[in-house]
Amino acid sequence: MGTSYMGFVQWAIAAEAGPALQAMAPQVTSSEFRSAAYPGESFWLDTAINWISLMNDKENPLRAILSVQLGLTKKLRPAFTQLPLSS
Repeated sequence: MGTSYMGFVQWAIAAEAGPALQAMAPQVTSSEFRSAAYPGESFWLDTAINWISLMNDKENPLRAILSVQLGLTKKLRPAFTQLPLSS
């Protein structure tokens, strides 16, 4: 049982789990991940970086949530206007 990412993991292994898997309780997730990661067939870099930032702060979930709400995307926007992104 879990939310979001943990739900994706449950869906990923469900087909191979065999008869031992009797039930799943994924929450806040989808069985199809590609459309979220590649809307319009382009990788959604902004969302990926925000997610990575949230995972980096997962020991302090309140801080992670607040950082997103207080403008993590706004802080990162200048980085997305520079090419190549690796610099």
